[in-house]
Amino acid sequence: MEFLSIIVGKIADYTIEPVARQVGYVRKLKTNVENLKDEVDKLVDAKERVQHSVDEALRKCHKIHADVEKWLKKVDEMIAEASEFLEDENQVKKECLFGLCPNLISRYRPSRKAIKLAQKVVEIPKGGAFSSVSYTTPPEDIWTSSVGYYQAFESRLLIVTEIMKELTDSNNHRIGVYGMAGVGKTTLVKEIAMRAEEQKLFKVAKVEMRQDTDLNRIQKEIAEKFGLELNENLTIAGRARLLTDYIKKNKNVLVILDDVWEMLELEKLGLPFGICKVLLTSRRRDLLSSEFGTQKEFLLKVLKEEESWSLFENIVADDVKDLDIRDTAIQVSKRCAGLPILVVTLAKALRGKSLNSWKDALRLQKMCEGKEIQEKAYSGIEWSYNQLEGEEVKSLLLICGMLGKFHFFDDLLKCTKGLGLSLFEGINTTEEARSRLRSLVDKLKDSCLLLDTTNTEGLKMHNLTLDVARKIASEIGIFYH
Repeated sequence: MEFLSIIVGKIADYTIEPVARQVGYVRKLKTNVENLKDEVDKLVDAKERVQHSVDEALRKCHKIHADVEKWLKKVDEMIAEASEFLEDENQVKKECLFGLCPNLISRYRPSRKAIKLAQKVVEIPKGGAFSSVSYTTPPEDIWTSSVGYYQAFESRLLIVTEIMKELTDSNNHRIGVYGMAGVGKTTLVKEIAMRAEEQKLFKVAKVEMRQDTDLNRIQKEIAEKFGLELNENLTIAGRARLLTDYIKKNKNVLVILDDVWEMLELEKLGLPFGICKVLLTSRRRDLLSSEFGTQKEFLLKVLKEEESWSLFENIVADDVKDLDIRDTAIQVSKRCAGLPILVVTLAKALRGKSLNSWKDALRLQKMCEGKEIQEKAYSGIEWSYNQLEGEEVKSLLLICGMLGKFHFFDDLLKCTKGLGLSLFEGINTTEEARSRLRSLVDKLKDSCLLLDTTNTEGLKMHNLTLDVARKIASEIGIFYH
């Protein structure tokens, strides 16, 4: 008898309880659906909290952790699946009529699915496990030509190949590139930086030097390129120690100091000899070899005649299909003396112009025959200045010259408003003034008289353009102090 009771109990375990559970699915449809809604609402709230943190991190240009991105994707998929189920009104409106259940299957299936979906929602962590959602990375440099018309000429490829070879030689630590203004030194080292990073040879930090050497600024820019945060309260020596420690730990570091004008003790920056590669550019070989102790110096010469024409033709494009213009264009190109800055500036100024404009440019160049290359460059840039349409844009170039080689848009805005020029006649709001000024700046950039910088609010002038702007300004009575 006892044995029979055990058997009956086991049968009840395998029949009555499962049946009760299945009946519960039918009876508790509404409860199960409401429970699913509650769990989904909790998950949506958790997702919003994490998303707020992610959005704030993205505004600061931080990178988002991979597990956070995966969590957000999984949450979106889960919410979409549950929402699709809940939006089907037929799933939740099949109530018993007067306590009767005319369609048990239509209530059983959604009730069971609601429970399973709720379990899946509950199993997803609510985001509280993330100690942080993001991390900082060094800003990525976009290694493009400063004038946007870089071409891989044979003369440039040879020197790039040689410099890359020397950089990978473990015995070389400081290398120099020298050449006259406008010959393309900055464009060359950008090409080297791009190759070094693409080939994963070095971590690269490139800094554009200035005549008024500022050690704090240079250290800060190097640190930013490597994703380092330097405390503003640190002394120059303290910052130097941090940079040195970072470079020693990471090795394979290339620091490019572009356009050095005077002696600078690299040890004070945190770049003692031998801990990394340093590539410097200058107009003076003696400055590189004697003062900075470069072990190799490379002279960057002007473009060959055929290279100048190739660059020139690439910019003026269809204009030279007109045979009359083409003959004149070839002569103009020849007289650019192989200086890329002059080739690009003149080509941009002449593109789309009439034959008379081409002949006028050639006439001016012929007047400069027999003069030094630098004088020819000045004359070419001055001619481009004279081709600018409107006194406003011409005045703006001279103001940019007054502000120096590097400046910011807001500084230019303050300066132009303070001078009380006619640039803003009929303009009543600051926003209108900003729009007006940006349109004039764009015209100068289109003429290659202003250059883009890695900072979207920054403005830059080539050294030759700066010299010409100041020369013109002094001639018309604006002096620089």
